Amino acid sequence: DGETLTMPYVAPLMTAARAIARTLSGEATAIDFKAMPVLVKTPSYPIALVPPPRSVMAEGGWHDSTEDGRAVSRFCDAKGVLHGFGLAPHEPGLRQQLLAALGTQFGSEPPTVQKATQPGSEANIQN
Repeated sequence: DGETLTMPYVAPLMTAARAIARTLSGEATAIDFKAMPVLVKTPSYPIALVPPPRSVMAEGGWHDSTEDGRAVSRFCDAKGVLHGFGLAPHEPGLRQQLLAALGTQFGSEPPTVQKATQPGSEANIQN
């Protein structure tokens, strides 16, 4: 989309290095940066953040909630599409679910996270 992002952490470097290595070995490979959360790994209150792209910031807003003892903020555009989130305290399974939901249409309301009904299973994103 032509947007320049500064991503000063290891995951984007590894993604780029793999694509460049494949290209240099004869297999043309585009560098495709998926959403990469910034993890703030403090022992007392870990946080996961995925900022929304600048191109959608003017047309959307943050929706904050407390779900299962966690603060969850979702950035949805005017059409209800999830473009970013913040999660604290960070929980890897929930972070993966929110990452998978990025770019998904949810209508006018952002998704909520609810506990799964079976013991030992992870939380589910519900519409």
